[in-house]
Amino acid sequence: MWKWIVAQGPTFQALLITALAAVAAALAFSVMGWIGVGLLGLAGLIVAVRIDLTEDKVAGDMTLGSTAYVRQVEELARRDPRQRAAEAATRDIALTVLKTVAGILAAIGLGLFIFGG
Repeated sequence: MWKWIVAQGPTFQALLITALAAVAAALAFSVMGWIGVGLLGLAGLIVAVRIDLTEDKVAGDMTLGSTAYVRQVEELARRDPRQRAAEAATRDIALTVLKTVAGILAAIGLGLFIFGG
């Protein structure tokens, strides 16, 4: 499923992220009001930044499972640098859209909650 979404291109990804965020924001607004929309935006920002920081890194550390750690390091060394760069570029486009949409939700939701919208 993920490969199909990636294959559709950045415009489709942006539309999908925006549509899903709009549905989630409407649900959050109906349950909690503007604070729900703001918290949804903050949660989206946290997820996007976390993915951005750790997507291509080895999971965990050597103390949590040395064999899994060694396998992940070896896999990263074997991968083609051009393929990794292409995957990173695709991921960056989706994360930029997610950060933008989540930032707008956070600003609108928390702004209207604080200033009484």
